[in-house]
Amino acid sequence: MLASQWAEAMADSLVRELRAIVGRRNVLDATVDLQTYEYDAYLERSLPRLVVFVHSTAEVSAVVRLLAREGVPFVPRGGGTNISGGAIALHKAVVLEMGRMNRVLEIDLPNQRMLVQPGIFNLDISTALEPLGYYYAPDPASQKACSLGGNVAENAGGPHCFKYGVTSNHVLGIEVVLPDGEVVWLGGRSHGSLGFDLTGVFVGSEGTLGVATAAILRVLRKPEAVKTLLAVCGSIEEGGHIVSAIVAAGLVPATLEMMDNRTINAVEESMACGFPREAAAVLLIELDGLLEGMDEMAEQIVAICRANGVQDVRVAQDEAERAALWKGRKGAFGAISRLAPNYLVADGTVPRTELPEALRRVAEIGCRYDLNVASVFHAGDGNLHPLLLFDSRKEEDRKSVMAAGLEVLRVCVDLGGTVSGEHGIGIEKLDAMRLVFDEADLRAQAFVKDAFDPRGLCNPGKVLPGPAAPPEAGASASAAEAAGANRGAEAPKAAKTPVEHYPAGDRLADRLATLLGEERVDRRPTVAIHDIPAPLGVFPADEDQLSAILALANREGLGVCVAGGGTKLGWGNRPGRFDLLLRTRDLRGFSHVDADNLSLSAAAGMTIAEVRARAASVGRVLPLDPQWPGFATIGGVTATADQGARGAGFGGLRDVVLGVRAVLADGSVVKFGGRTMKNVTGYDVTKLFIGSFGALGVLTEVTFRLLPRPGKQALMVIPLTSLGQGGELAAQIIDSHLQPLALEVISPACVRAVSVAAAEAGTLLGGVETDIADGESWLLLAAFAGHPATVGRSVREVSGRFETRPPAVLEDERAESVLDTLANAGPKPMVSGSGLALRASLPLREAWAFAEAAVSGAEAAGFPLACRIGAARGTVDLTILGRAGAAEPEAPSAGTAPLLGDFVSGLRGRAVAAGGHLVVRDGLTLLPLGFDAWGDPGPSVGLMRRIKDRFDPHGVLNPRRYVGGM
Repeated sequence: MLASQWAEAMADSLVRELRAIVGRRNVLDATVDLQTYEYDAYLERSLPRLVVFVHSTAEVSAVVRLLAREGVPFVPRGGGTNISGGAIALHKAVVLEMGRMNRVLEIDLPNQRMLVQPGIFNLDISTALEPLGYYYAPDPASQKACSLGGNVAENAGGPHCFKYGVTSNHVLGIEVVLPDGEVVWLGGRSHGSLGFDLTGVFVGSEGTLGVATAAILRVLRKPEAVKTLLAVCGSIEEGGHIVSAIVAAGLVPATLEMMDNRTINAVEESMACGFPREAAAVLLIELDGLLEGMDEMAEQIVAICRANGVQDVRVAQDEAERAALWKGRKGAFGAISRLAPNYLVADGTVPRTELPEALRRVAEIGCRYDLNVASVFHAGDGNLHPLLLFDSRKEEDRKSVMAAGLEVLRVCVDLGGTVSGEHGIGIEKLDAMRLVFDEADLRAQAFVKDAFDPRGLCNPGKVLPGPAAPPEAGASASAAEAAGANRGAEAPKAAKTPVEHYPAGDRLADRLATLLGEERVDRRPTVAIHDIPAPLGVFPADEDQLSAILALANREGLGVCVAGGGTKLGWGNRPGRFDLLLRTRDLRGFSHVDADNLSLSAAAGMTIAEVRARAASVGRVLPLDPQWPGFATIGGVTATADQGARGAGFGGLRDVVLGVRAVLADGSVVKFGGRTMKNVTGYDVTKLFIGSFGALGVLTEVTFRLLPRPGKQALMVIPLTSLGQGGELAAQIIDSHLQPLALEVISPACVRAVSVAAAEAGTLLGGVETDIADGESWLLLAAFAGHPATVGRSVREVSGRFETRPPAVLEDERAESVLDTLANAGPKPMVSGSGLALRASLPLREAWAFAEAAVSGAEAAGFPLACRIGAARGTVDLTILGRAGAAEPEAPSAGTAPLLGDFVSGLRGRAVAAGGHLVVRDGLTLLPLGFDAWGDPGPSVGLMRRIKDRFDPHGVLNPRRYVGGM
């Protein structure tokens, strides 16, 4: 048989097998049909080998298994609205058409979530929720035509992301078919994940890591009031100054959108929405939230606009006028099509204050290449969309526009931004990736691709420039499998045997002293991890020294445990090997503090208290609320994703960290993310490092999003008759239009611990009546922050639920003081046996039954228990302090450890059954030897191990201390 005949026979066989899976009509192979799928909204075309319509996860899995067996690449495709070529089938790939998987599978409002398939259009999600009074926040301009699966692939944003964030901030879990056909869930039904944040890295991966077949989304209550304003500006610079002034005033509008004159006129010619044709630019501002305070905030914005010399400022008088303005903004790209046969969108992001300079340079580029430019941009987060107009039928135009587009992206990088804010890399920006990342950064991103897709079959040729081959420092796919790291391999057990140590500690100390200086080596450290003394300590002075230490450790095969302030040393499992304790507390300073652009970069050794103070000095708020902020460091808090009560309003660490620098196990220095609010440049490895417990690399610097300082804060302290009453009241607040900064229910024992911590800190629970502070009853703590009128309305609405005794209300500094004290109530860090601390992360409404079971179970077993429920976060923190009746915490007797182990195991089983997980946050030594601090992360653990193997193939970093024995 001739080679051509053999290939044709094999192709016919593949088509037959695919049709056996999905049905004859659901496989397209005729050229005329395939041409419909050879392009997306980008310029290039590539004919796919086949198009397969899939209808279920089972079909996707079966199809992908078949394609993997045959070595055939594939591309998942949604609405085809991608602007960077991400949905184009290169290398004769098979297109998986996901559009028929378009159903809402579940709406669960009590837990503020819904389950949908990937083919559903973005707008249809909010349409399904609208009669129920809820909505889905991400709203890309193409929401009528773009699919949820495409939004997940691109980490789509939209106009409202200035206040509400992008897709990754609203996805709790994803069902994924991996490139070999295995089905796994990444994330789940509760906030936070157990192990690496696989959901975070999958969102924005442009369909190159697997196929999303379902997603659990976070949904929000529709705002009570909305007010839309239009500022008519004499210049782009004027609009930029207004945006900065609004942010500086402590206001957080839902949107801050701008269009230039060319775009305004195209919109008006296309749909006549009421924009003034003569304006150089317009700024579309929208406020949403409670009715109280809305008019005052609008008046404040009008005053800001007038102070900056606007020609006019209008307020939409009704919903019809508001809808017309938004129709024009969201239809701007379509309207631009009237001006030229084609346009290229350069989707770059810069710090907000650099927008005028960026647009000035863009105009120069347009003139230099003889291209007209129209600009639409998300001014609130610095995401510009200059549209370069051209005629694709002219080869000279095509060359010019591609060169001009790359120059625009270079301008964005030069101004401190990045090359993609929301449209992705695709094939358009492959060359631009090296404007942002060096080879070490790209090599580390390739680790992610190789761990998910070692054969490179899933949407090949996208995101990473050049082949995403396994880098030298990592294990190849075959080597990893030979080493037992293949998916589904049994997890190593928590260490029960004596920990291993480097056989010649003094010699190692001498080498480190020569490398760093004697003053940076602690030959007799007093620190221990789970009662295992550190054999040797080292304190690098800077990133270069840290790199040298890890390079040495990697060559020698040492086990390195990492700590900052030491507040998390009680977390995690016993180390499997412990040769060196690496302390990052001497990594100090700020590389940038930018109040206008709401960002700050701090070295990993800075304490939370120090960084809070620096942010406060420029009128901003650091949105972190971990335990022991006076001792906990930036690096440690980020590595453990530790967020406390104010996380209800701040969000989790994944919502506030913009970028990181780190040193990998082999000593290479890498960076991910950046300083801009929106960034989809490459894989979001930043998310992998958040909560990774130092298992992938050692953080040296973290960049955070800052918040404007609110005009008012209030903390309500409400005595309860029972835990059940707390659950009912918290549910009422969550279901209302109120937006609490913190919403905690704390037990009497926890109240007493807070009172003790307050006394130790020299601050009393001022304004709280003595019988409340003495801890005789459960308390509800409800904190609100924002405009004074909005906070006042919130306090009045909650107070109105109590006819007899009104709640105590603490304001501003006193409110902050109590919440700060709450973070210091619990087992003392670095004090062995001071208590057993647990955290369960659960769906919101499941927290109450879990807490009731924990309290009753502890009472029956005789364990004194302090309980704290993060009602808006779905967390339950439990602390067992010694034995019932004991004056001081003490180590368990021979019989107590098994009882505690059974108690914790039972609670863990209950948490897992409710859709969550439970971890031991401190006091592992009080449990039976070998007890796993983390619990079973499920089938995704194999994928986590492959990621660990790529980043740290010799197991140098925190060996066996992390999830799954990693």
